[in-house]
Amino acid sequence: MVLGLVWFQGLRYIKVQYGDNIIALSLYWWGSASFSKNLFKHTPAAQRRYWLS
Repeated sequence: MVLGLVWFQGLRYIKVQYGDNIIALSLYWWGSASFSKNLFKHTPAAQRRYWLS
């Protein structure tokens, strides 16, 4: 139970600090290319995700 409480408080802290979309953005930026392609249909391919740099 304590582990679950720590998990959800940690997620809440991260979302408050960095915004509601931080988990989805993290999955997009640091996830595998095939995962990003299947989950995020309207975004650039994972190979081109750094095109703004």
